[in-house]
Amino acid sequence: MASTLPRFGARDQLPPVSLGRTCPPEAVSLDWDERHHVGSIPAYSAKRDPFLQHKKAFRSAPRSERSLLHSASKQRSHGPFGADGRPLPSLGQRPVTSWGPNAFPSVSADGASFDAPAADFSLEGLFNKSRMRLQQLWDECGVPDHERQRFIQDAFTTVNITSLSLVNDEVQRLLDWRRSSLEVEENIKIREGFLYLLQELSERVQSQGMEDADQTVKELFQHVGMLRTATMEVVEAVQRWRQAIRSPTTQYIWKGVSYLIKVQSDLRFLVGSPLAPLLDVPIPNNPLLYSSGGGGQRFAPLPNADVPDRAPSKNGGLILPGQKPKISYEAVLASASQRTADPQKLPPVKMSKSPLGRAHAPELNVDRIIMVERILRDEVKLTAGQVPVFAPPALKKPTAATPTEQPVAVEAQKWMDAVEQDSGDPETHALRSLHCLEVRAATQMQNFWRGCMSKAELQERKWQHAAAVTMQKSVRRLLAVLEFARKKRAFKAAEKIQSNVKMMQTRRAFLAVRTQLKAATAIQAMCRGFVARREVREQVRRQRSATLIAAVWKSFITRKTVYEDLGHRLYWGAVRIQRLWRGYHVRSNPLYNVRCHEAATTATKVVRGWIARAQLRQQR
Repeated sequence: MASTLPRFGARDQLPPVSLGRTCPPEAVSLDWDERHHVGSIPAYSAKRDPFLQHKKAFRSAPRSERSLLHSASKQRSHGPFGADGRPLPSLGQRPVTSWGPNAFPSVSADGASFDAPAADFSLEGLFNKSRMRLQQLWDECGVPDHERQRFIQDAFTTVNITSLSLVNDEVQRLLDWRRSSLEVEENIKIREGFLYLLQELSERVQSQGMEDADQTVKELFQHVGMLRTATMEVVEAVQRWRQAIRSPTTQYIWKGVSYLIKVQSDLRFLVGSPLAPLLDVPIPNNPLLYSSGGGGQRFAPLPNADVPDRAPSKNGGLILPGQKPKISYEAVLASASQRTADPQKLPPVKMSKSPLGRAHAPELNVDRIIMVERILRDEVKLTAGQVPVFAPPALKKPTAATPTEQPVAVEAQKWMDAVEQDSGDPETHALRSLHCLEVRAATQMQNFWRGCMSKAELQERKWQHAAAVTMQKSVRRLLAVLEFARKKRAFKAAEKIQSNVKMMQTRRAFLAVRTQLKAATAIQAMCRGFVARREVREQVRRQRSATLIAAVWKSFITRKTVYEDLGHRLYWGAVRIQRLWRGYHVRSNPLYNVRCHEAATTATKVVRGWIARAQLRQQR
C-alpha cells in the first residue's frame, strides 16, 4: 500500500507518463525538481519559465500556425490513457447541435468520398481543410475511436454549410480544450513551485533553526500569499477546463489523483513544522490557509452570512471580529501596496507571474474565495460518488462510480475526512494511524532515495569538475613550459648581444676618459702653481694690513672706555632725578591710594584661596 500511495507534496519525482486528455505535452516531460540542479534553489522567475514562454508564443501566433508550435514527438505523446495506464472515460460533452441518425443521407462513414482535391475557397475545399485539421487535433488530443466514429457518422455524411459549421465548432472546441489544458498545467507548475519553496523553507527551519526570525517570517508569508493566489488560479483554471470540455463532473487527474483533492491535503507537512505556530491557522483541509476564530474552528465565508466588521489580517487570511493576531512579526508584512479600505475584500497579495494571473483583479474578493471553497467541497463529493452542486440539473441524480475511477483518489479522500467522519471509532482510528505510518514510511523512503540520487549526482559532478581541472592544469602547465623555454632562448641571445655592445661602448669611454684625465692633470698643475704664488702674496699683504688695523682699533677702544666712564656717571644722575620726580607726581594723585588698595585686596584673596584649597586637600 505504501508503494502505491502518492505523496501529497511538491517534491514528487514520479516517472513521466502520458496524461492523456488532461495534460499538455509540455507538462509531461519535466517535473519541478528536474528544472534545477542540486544545491540552492534559485528564485522563481516567470521570464525563464518554459511553460510561460511557450504559452506566450502560442498566444501571439496566428490560429492557423499554432499547431506548428508542437513538435511531432510531443504531439504523439498524447494518448487515450491516463497516468495509471487505464483508458480515460469519454468526454461526455453535449453536442453543439443535435445530431440525429436521419439528419443527413447515408454516405461512407470514413469520409473517403471527400478526399478529392477541391478549390481553396469552395465549400468542398473548406470542408476538406476543416476535416484534416479536425483529424490532426484528434490525433494530438487522443480522442477515442468511438467518439470519432460517432462524429463522423453525424457530420461527415454530406458537404453543406451545416456540416462545415459542425466541424469548425468541433475544431474550436478542441482548441479551447487544449488551451485550457495548457493553462491548467501552467498554473499547476507555478503552484507546485511555490509549494516546493514553502516545503524547502520548512525543512531548512527544521534542520538549521530559526536564526533570523524576521527574515524567516517574511519569506514564509511571501510564500503563503503566492501559494494562496496560485491555488485559487489552479481551481479556476480547472473549472474553465471543465467548461471547455463541456463536462462539469470530470476530474482533472494529475499523477494518478485528482489535483483538486491533492490541493486539500498537500499542506500536511506544515502540521509538525516550526512554521505552524507562526501561521496560526488550521492546516488540515485548509488549502487557502484561513485564520481561525476564537473557538479554534476555521472561518469559511458563506454567501449569505452576515459577518459585520470583518477585519483583514496582515498575513492575508480572515480573522473574526475582536480576534487579536498572535504573530509578533506581522509588521514585516506591511507594504505600500496593501490597501484595506474595503472591509469586504482581503488585503492584496503578490500577483502570480502567469499571464492568466495578471488578468485577475489585484485583490482577493470574498465571492471568489467562496466559489473556490465550493468547488473544492464539490470535488470531495464527486470523488465520493455524489453529485456536485456545479453539475447541470440533468446530471443531478445518484450515479455509481465509473470503472476507471482512481482508487488512490478515493483512499486519499477517506484519509482526508477520517477525522471528521470516524473520530469516535477505535478500529477506524487504528487503521488511520496505520495508514499514516505507511505514508510516513513511504515518504521517508522517497526522501532517502532522492537524497542518495542527489548525492550521487553531486559527487559525479564533483568528479567531472576535478577531471576537467586536472586536464586544464596539465595543458596550461605544458603551454607555460614551452613559452618559458622560448622566452629563455630569446633572453640569452639578447643578453649576449647586449654584453658585446656594452663592452665596446665601455672601452671607448675609458680611452676618452684617460686622455681627458692626462690633459686635466697638466692644466691643474699649472693652475695650482699660479694660485699658490698668488695666495702667498695676498697673505703677506693681509698680515701687514691686520697689524695696522689692530693698532688703530686698540687706540679707539681706549679712548671710548674713558669717555664711557664719564658719561655713565652723568646718565645715572639724570635718571635718579627723573625717578624721584615721577614718584612724587604719582603719589600726589588721589586715585593712587584706591588702586593700591584694590591690588592689595586682590593679592590677599588669591593667596588666602590658595592656602584654603591646600588645607582642604590635606584634610581629605
